[in-house]
Amino acid sequence: GIGKGVTESLIATLSKFVGVTVLSSSTSYHVAESGIAGMNLKTAFGIDHVVSGTVQYLGDAGRINLELVDLDDGTVSWSDKRDFTAESLFRVQDELSQLLLADLAINAVVGVNQGANWANSFNTIEDYMLFLNWRQEWRRLNRQGYFASEKLLKQLVKVIPQENSAWLYVLPAWQVFQKITLGLSIDKEADLKELKNLVERASETTDMEEPYILSAIVGFYFFGLQCDEAISKVTTAIQLGGSVDTLSGAARIYGVCGDYARAIEVSKQALIRVPHDAGWSITRNLVAYYYLNGQEDEVQALIGDNINAPDMHGEVLFYFAYASEKRGDLEKAQEYLDRAKQAGTSIKNFKRSFIIKSDSHEIMQSLERLGLDQTSF
Repeated sequence: GIGKGVTESLIATLSKFVGVTVLSSSTSYHVAESGIAGMNLKTAFGIDHVVSGTVQYLGDAGRINLELVDLDDGTVSWSDKRDFTAESLFRVQDELSQLLLADLAINAVVGVNQGANWANSFNTIEDYMLFLNWRQEWRRLNRQGYFASEKLLKQLVKVIPQENSAWLYVLPAWQVFQKITLGLSIDKEADLKELKNLVERASETTDMEEPYILSAIVGFYFFGLQCDEAISKVTTAIQLGGSVDTLSGAARIYGVCGDYARAIEVSKQALIRVPHDAGWSITRNLVAYYYLNGQEDEVQALIGDNINAPDMHGEVLFYFAYASEKRGDLEKAQEYLDRAKQAGTSIKNFKRSFIIKSDSHEIMQSLERLGLDQTSF
């Protein structure tokens, strides 16, 4: 009936956003019929939100009511309703689907302030969604994510408004940065030259946080920027806005400069600002900083049962493989290692995150005992 039609419309629309995982219609119907609710849903399916609603009729007219429930605290984070007739049904359900998608993209995934600021940088919600999809693919930090984000970036640069032209340099710079760090460059010197030019052009804009965090990270890794200079840049970036991505980048700089306590503090701030850490991107960095700061007990408290989440970041799984092998639980260690491999996790990025400079490092020795072949990554 109409209710199932609304469900199908919602699933089709929400599936356009790679930042969220949407249950299939058959699974959704099964959940509705079985009466599974609340945290049981979160545990069983690894989901953070539930969309529920009703369709009411009065003669030839009807009303659709929808609400988005956050399973962590049971609150309704968004709700809306629309009246419809037979002629307007498709338009109304599409409108509601787009409104829900916009709320997820702006508020539920990246946080209210950051989402609103980014959304204002684009002319349409579709363009903003294109940006978020690029960001999500890029944050996978592996070959598949790189090539997927590269394809999206080619579309994205065509729709960036002229008044926000700094994005025309910031986003391609991050793309080239990842190309180099993943070892995908055919001509590394040419890519480094392009990267330097993009960073310099982006840095001409002095009232945005993004160019500062970009120049801090790229400068440190490739162009000899010293820790005091890099920290000065991330401090300015935080003062200009302190978005989730800026805080994550700042934590990376603090980490590589040896201030693990500050890296932990800033990462915690980032987790507070984002409702849900899509892809466990911030969490996996925090795991590394806890390890580097000798606070391995905090890792278990941070991750807990979430280690079983189907989308758990591969770097966290690599770490848990090491920790399990260390305490003698070889079966669990092998399970975590296999899951990390299946996720296509870059061992180079893992070593960079945990500041592993030698294959004789205790983590690498542990993973090799479990059968890790670094040449295959």
